[in-house]
Amino acid sequence: GPAELEEIALMCTRKTYTPGVPIIMTEDEEHSFYVISRGNVVVKAIDPTMREKVLAYLEPGDFFGEMSAIDSEPRSADVVAGNEEVEVLVFTQKDFLEVLQNYPSVHLALSREFCRRLRLINNRLSSVALPASARVARSLITIANEHGKMTKEGLLLPKLTQTEIGKMSDSPR
Repeated sequence: GPAELEEIALMCTRKTYTPGVPIIMTEDEEHSFYVISRGNVVVKAIDPTMREKVLAYLEPGDFFGEMSAIDSEPRSADVVAGNEEVEVLVFTQKDFLEVLQNYPSVHLALSREFCRRLRLINNRLSSVALPASARVARSLITIANEHGKMTKEGLLLPKLTQTEIGKMSDSPR
């Protein structure tokens, strides 16, 4: 409810990042939790063959940093500001854990999002043996489902380069 949101909002700080600037890196030792309030970010990781993989594109209302904030383990991916200025709400690890303990509805919503993300990863892993064209098609369907906007002309997808789509689908450009 609104009263709870006000209480929670008092626990965070706002930070702004210019396009392309790293927000978190895998080597970071802090364990904060982030909610995107404006702009978009790219979540990236380096695979065992030392190739950069795009794991996700996140937009306002999405969050990141939750795993490290919960288990205090190192970051599992880099998060970089997208092609426009990004504003995030930052919760320290202590404040984030307090939110989870004191607001069960937040805890439940976060758990549901974990399940959704895990299903996406399972889907991606099941695509590994598919031909490149099928992996690209699956990636485009995922992008459409998660970030597509219906307009009078049809479904509008976010602007992505061939390289970005290749990184998402584990395919060469």
